[in-house]
Order: sequence, then C-alpha cells, then structure tokens
Amino acid sequence: MTADHIRLIEQAAEFQTRHNSEALASLFADDGVFEDIPFGAAAHGHTEMRTFWEETWAAMPDFTMTLVSALADDRRGGAEWIMTATQTGGFQDHPGTGKSFSLRAAAMVEFADGRIRHWSDYWSLSDFKRQVGLA
Repeated sequence: MTADHIRLIEQAAEFQTRHNSEALASLFADDGVFEDIPFGAAAHGHTEMRTFWEETWAAMPDFTMTLVSALADDRRGGAEWIMTATQTGGFQDHPGTGKSFSLRAAAMVEFADGRIRHWSDYWSLSDFKRQVGLA
C-alpha cells in the first residue's frame, strides 16, 4: 500500500501541473477534503475541489507543482514541493498583480480505501504576498 499511496501523491502533483481537475478529483474519496491552510479554504467533495482548483488555475494560468519528496504508510503521508506561478488574476481576496512567485510547500495526506481522504496544504502566505507585491 505504501508505494500505491506515494503514487497517489505523485499523480496529484502531476495533475495539478497539467491543470486536470477531473483526474485530480478522481484521486480523492467521494467525500474527501482538500484544504489550503494559508488561505483558510476547504473544499469538500469533488465538485468543490474542482471549483477551487479551476479558480486557482484561472488566476495563475502557469501554475506548476514540482514534487521534491513524498512519503507514505498505510494511513498517512506527506509531501514537499515547489509551487510556481504568475498571479495574473485575483484569488482568495488577493488581487492579481501580474507578478510571479515560487514557494516551498508541504502537505499532510490521509488515505482510505486506496484514495486520498484528506489533503492539507501548508505554505507561507507572507512569502506569497511579498513575492507578488502585496506586502
């Protein structure tokens, strides 16, 4: 199961970079949760998740997620990555500035029945604001 769970994390990074909300949502349990802790956002279920991701990519059309490392056991996992983008549109009460950012990020992941049950993203909101010119 460990290798399968690591593969779920790898696929999540791949589908984020490809901006494929359908494929990304399919990795999650039907009642799964995706949280973006710095923005205080939580998406429950596939419909909310797809909306969150599509709004993210609309505001940051060149968004990429480069996986640095991933680990997992039968129930939980974690990942570290670099996310980069240009914030061309407003998102989560932050106006678009046209400036780029590159941030280190991490996630805690819970698994159930071969799918992601809960994913919580962590990254520095203050670094984001500084890099896009909002601080």
